[in-house]
Amino acid sequence: MRISVRSKIWLITEDRIVFGHGRAALLKKIKEEGSLSAAAKKLKISYRHAWGYLQASEERLGFKLLSTAVGGPGGGGAVLTPKAEKLLKRYQDLLDWANQEVNKKFDELFADLKEKNA
Repeated sequence: MRISVRSKIWLITEDRIVFGHGRAALLKKIKEEGSLSAAAKKLKISYRHAWGYLQASEERLGFKLLSTAVGGPGGGGAVLTPKAEKLLKRYQDLLDWANQEVNKKFDELFADLKEKNA
């Protein structure tokens, strides 16, 4: 058995999630697929659920995350706004930094457990 550590980070306001892992995954998939509908299908969530996530985040952030693209699948589509691109990048940078720090502390605090299970 190998012991490891996981952590999650959410951006919140008034105890309501503004942005986190799920919303980041949704934006990444929209960027790859070019549409909210295709991204939702790939993530195995309903379009309505995905749209609700984005609307809640946009409301709490005070800016749009998506703009519609003409000529995408079915004549429509979506692209991330520049602010959404920046948010996604900064969130990923924060996650990378946090995971690195958490892993360092985990190695320091749990070295004896890791050695027994190696």
